[in-house]
Amino acid sequence: MKRYLSCHTCSFEGFVDEPFSTCPKCDSASIVRCVVVECCGEDLFCPGFTNTCKKCETDYNWAGQTLAPRNQWGDETGETIEEILDIDNCTTDELLDGPVALRLVEDLE
Repeated sequence: MKRYLSCHTCSFEGFVDEPFSTCPKCDSASIVRCVVVECCGEDLFCPGFTNTCKKCETDYNWAGQTLAPRNQWGDETGETIEEILDIDNCTTDELLDGPVALRLVEDLE
C-alpha cells in the first residue's frame, strides 16, 4: 500500500512514505491525501468511502482495506447498496441525521 499527497498551496504531488498532515515541501495543511492500493496490476486511488476496481469490481474503503462482497452489504445496518455508495455525496448533516446515524445512536443507548 502506498500513500499519495497533493498540495493546493505549492502544487506538490506524489507518493509519500509517511501519512503527512502537512505538505512535506511547503508545510501547508491545505492538502489532499489518499491511500493507493494495487489491484489487477494497477494503482487504485482510494480517496472515497468506497473505491472500486474497474477491472474486477473489488471494493476498497478509504484506508485501502478490501470490503466484503456487495451482496453482504447492509446485513448488519439495514442500509441499501445505493445508500452506501452515495455516502461520498452526503453532507455532514445528512450523515448525522440519516438512518445509519439513528441506528448507531440506538445501539449506544
